[in-house]
Amino acid sequence: PPRRSGKKGGLSVGTIILVLVLYFVVTNLFGGDDTGAGQESPVMSTYQEPNSSPGSGHSSSHTTYNDASDDSADMTVSTDAREKFTTLLGNGRDTVTLMMYLCGTDLESKYGMATSDLVEMTKADLNENVNIIVCTGGCSKWNNQFVSNSVNQIYRVKKGGMEMLVENFSTGSMTNEQNLANFIQWSAKNYPASRYDLILWDHGGGTLSGYGYDEKYASSSSMSIDRVAKGLAQGGVKFDFVGFDACLMATLETALAVEPYADYLIASEETEPGYGWYYTGWLSTLSHNTSTDTVTIGKEICDSFISDNAKKSNSNSGMTLSVTDLAELSGTAPEVFMAFSDSISNAVSSGSYQMIADARKRAKEYATSQRIDQIDLLTFCDDINTSESNALSSVLAKCVKYNHVTPDMRGSQGLSIYFPWRKNAYINTVLTTYNNIGIDSINRYGKAVRQFGSLQLGGQVSSGGSSDIWGQLFGDSSSS
Repeated sequence: PPRRSGKKGGLSVGTIILVLVLYFVVTNLFGGDDTGAGQESPVMSTYQEPNSSPGSGHSSSHTTYNDASDDSADMTVSTDAREKFTTLLGNGRDTVTLMMYLCGTDLESKYGMATSDLVEMTKADLNENVNIIVCTGGCSKWNNQFVSNSVNQIYRVKKGGMEMLVENFSTGSMTNEQNLANFIQWSAKNYPASRYDLILWDHGGGTLSGYGYDEKYASSSSMSIDRVAKGLAQGGVKFDFVGFDACLMATLETALAVEPYADYLIASEETEPGYGWYYTGWLSTLSHNTSTDTVTIGKEICDSFISDNAKKSNSNSGMTLSVTDLAELSGTAPEVFMAFSDSISNAVSSGSYQMIADARKRAKEYATSQRIDQIDLLTFCDDINTSESNALSSVLAKCVKYNHVTPDMRGSQGLSIYFPWRKNAYINTVLTTYNNIGIDSINRYGKAVRQFGSLQLGGQVSSGGSSDIWGQLFGDSSSS
């Protein structure tokens, strides 16, 4: 049954070593792992084996599979990149606080995916210089005997187990950005480090709907990209990387919104298989040398994500994961992105709409059944083949430091973007998000999106709400 709220059996806030999944169950059902510490994880008696792989979610072991990745990561950095927020001390002297915002939702209540990932973390060869702080919530039923389904809690993952830190952190929705901010503040205050990382774990909806779904607050909205940025701003921490163990979050919009608060983004262009990231291996690597550079860690996250999901699902398809240097993006992308956006607007207004439409029609698209109009930006730019689009593609290709995709995902180059085609009804929602993010380059792109969308239906100018909503959002009722 679901775990209790409040005290039980004499347990209180403080140090408790919690019981986790039988090691042989994890080994036999999930394929085990020969890259971690090799220690056993104790029993979690109510653990349930996932019986399917829902669309966004989450674990596995290292096996070699044929894929479409380049084995090497790009370790170069443009001289135009802004200075990194995190400067590694080197020689293993760094201390790490990894914050995991674990919104369990149906991925946990139905499939036990969050519990599975917690087990993977406890199997890592962790040491005292790496603190993994987990905020749990968003789930009606946890498949273990310790995480509460009534309140949000905070735990610390340790080698072989977990330690409760806050038994009742809050009762609000995990998709409320203030809860995210409060968790970031609490973690940084209680576990100061030279290196901070953040992973947001749950469903993802990309540019259209952002991150997260709280199963206990079904009427609450997801955390849109602008609200994610607001939570990061209020959290007050500059991160080494922000990762999304969630679907569809490797968008340029996400990258630009997160950039003021992190040096790297690790996320997927496509929907993630239910097992999601695999944690044991790369956490062990980080613990063995806390000064391991972020691109190397990111590469291991990407590689293990692909190989372990292929092993668990017996399928090597439909997967992408990339590492983007946000410091380089900040210094090199905004101007060329605005020039690209202006070129789209000019093409549409000068009668070259069909050129853009043809490129959009051919673009590599994600979550196609959901019709969210999210496409690979770099291949879209290459197909348009103008000086502005080629310049943007070239810059972004250098910002994506590592990109691992399965063979069927060739054409995915690490960053996607919203561009209307299948469902114009979403344009106003996206423009609202752009406006709330408040970044000039995104707003300029919003103009291009609005102009293209107004002409898309039958190639005829729509006199409907597109122009009106643009004026409401940006104070500009003109057509340019």
